[in-house]
Amino acid sequence: MIHSGYEPTIVTYFALIGGYMKVGRPFDAWNILYRMKLKGPFPDFKTYSMFLTCLCKAGRSEEGMRLISEMLDGGIVPSRVLLGALGILLVHPTIKGNFKNAPKCFLPFKLLFLR
Repeated sequence: MIHSGYEPTIVTYFALIGGYMKVGRPFDAWNILYRMKLKGPFPDFKTYSMFLTCLCKAGRSEEGMRLISEMLDGGIVPSRVLLGALGILLVHPTIKGNFKNAPKCFLPFKLLFLR
């Protein structure tokens, strides 16, 4: 694509991240995210949300917490709906999330929404 003179769009990167997560290649998904941050287009709310959901569904809740931190550093605040869904994914007994880390993970967001 790039060799043909076309630049990937946010939709292209979104599909790549989702595809890599679907086939169990989170390392490659992270590389795509970092490429976006370095060369653009910058990840948007939808990209972060999809990646975060994929990480939690894959039982990678610690990486999900890292992604939330990166989201905030980039000036993107997760919605209440996204945080609620992620809370369920992190603590639900049939999901491989990390129950002990869930309260620490969501404390900053609880404070954000109490204003």
